[in-house]
Amino acid sequence: MSRYRYFIRPMEHGLSSEAPALNLPYEISPSVENVRIDQRSVQNRPGYHTADRDLGAGKVVYGIILYQIADGTRVTLYLTGTDLLKRETATGGTWSYKTETYTTGTISSITGTAVVGSGTSWDGNVAAGDYFIMDDDHDADTELDSNWTAIAGVTDDTHLTLASSYTKNGSGYKIRKVYTMPTNERWQWAIVDDKFCFTNGNTDVQYYSGSNYASALDTTYASKARYCIEYANRLVLADSYVSSLRNPYRVTWSGEDDPTSFDPGADSSAGSADMMRTEDYITGLGRVGQEIVVYKRDSLIFGNETGVSTAPIEFPIIREGVGCIAPYSIVHVRGTNLFLGRDDFYQIDRNEAIPVGGSNISRIKHRFFDIVSDTEAYNTWGYTNHNENSVFWFANTAEGHKAFVWNYVTAEWAEHTYYHEISAGGKGAV
Repeated sequence: MSRYRYFIRPMEHGLSSEAPALNLPYEISPSVENVRIDQRSVQNRPGYHTADRDLGAGKVVYGIILYQIADGTRVTLYLTGTDLLKRETATGGTWSYKTETYTTGTISSITGTAVVGSGTSWDGNVAAGDYFIMDDDHDADTELDSNWTAIAGVTDDTHLTLASSYTKNGSGYKIRKVYTMPTNERWQWAIVDDKFCFTNGNTDVQYYSGSNYASALDTTYASKARYCIEYANRLVLADSYVSSLRNPYRVTWSGEDDPTSFDPGADSSAGSADMMRTEDYITGLGRVGQEIVVYKRDSLIFGNETGVSTAPIEFPIIREGVGCIAPYSIVHVRGTNLFLGRDDFYQIDRNEAIPVGGSNISRIKHRFFDIVSDTEAYNTWGYTNHNENSVFWFANTAEGHKAFVWNYVTAEWAEHTYYHEISAGGKGAV
């Protein structure tokens, strides 16, 4: 029997697959799982725990956001599949809904499940599946309020039917216009001019300014965008509806310092550009240094500021051959982007895509694509855990719920397994 000798590298690398024994083939190269090597010792992986706010049965959180305003206000926001929530910190408070809400007019009568309004315009503004509550029954800062009742149907502007009986109390009311998130999509968000802007490809782009409730930005020019980012003091959108049809090639930007201004006829600094020089669809937006990056499945398009108010952004550079297949894998760290391509995890170096960590140690790609299907690769999402100096990419694999973790300080990979499917990661206000 042939005998082989392999030299084990120092403990700083442990048995991780990106730094194995010299010349050890990938097929028998072990990988670190659920631990990490730190200063010659084995450390457990970062865990997860129950949030200190009960968001209600069946609520899945897809976004945890630190929302900071120029006046120093810092709050924690959550995005679920149906709502925008704010974590309340006052004594006795829990959390509050900040979802777009309809309050026009008053309630004249409620008989069982039949509601009659006065001065209301419900037809077309609210829908079955939205939620109704009387103001006098509502403790807004101490959700979940049990008085919220689903709307079963809308008859006309002044008549609607609830899913269960309700007793009238006062005349003021609210209707919470719940959001719908498409299957395998996620929320995107950006903060521009102190406004928290968010979208998911199925909802007209929303914004929340720190008080009252969220509302639509612009239903004509900011309709159902899949992707958004802040660039050049503007809100930039991609893959949105134009004249009731989705345009997966278009990038649209708002006026400077005003994410609510998208009409180029009213604001000459707003505009759009179609990314038609490569044929594949847009799969995301990113920022690298002073440039904006438009991702496609097999190409990257780089844009920059021009200094011209009426044409503020140009896109002169195209790099073909490498693109992003997983829109929500794009993360921003240390002034650049990391993302999942067709055959590896990549990072932007200047305006080129290179394998994360360099081609010599990017062995994690074999492990990832061996156990992750094409569909689940598309669904891979990532976030940066600055406390751990790491980027986590979560995927459903043939071996369960996994996180593929890149430590950008030690330049090493690790793999973690979770019993539950992780739906979100983020940082809130402390």
